[in-house]
Amino acid sequence: IVIINAVFGLLWAVGVGIIIATIIFMLQYASHTPVKSKLTIADTRTQIVRKPAEEKKITQLGSQMCRIMVLQGFIFFGSAGRILETVRDMVNKKNSGAAGWSLLQFIVLDFEQC
Repeated sequence: IVIINAVFGLLWAVGVGIIIATIIFMLQYASHTPVKSKLTIADTRTQIVRKPAEEKKITQLGSQMCRIMVLQGFIFFGSAGRILETVRDMVNKKNSGAAGWSLLQFIVLDFEQC
């Protein structure tokens, strides 16, 4: 960058510095997995108070009908591809009739930590 500044000027050096910083950022986050964890309804609960019969039904069916993906970090094109692969893997497990996946209807993406 110092050489670019000496030869071409400050504006070119700043531009090249920004491009290099962007490339370094993308390479670092490309190796970072955006999916922190995969949960079921049985693994997590809401703050809503429900009747015992509803809680029992949610516990029985919710684990099979709903999967939750907790995401972390920055989401950009490289990491979005990994999220898509994970979702496709879940859908393929459902379509193939894998044990515990046949009732899957909902995939929740939790962006709270992004």
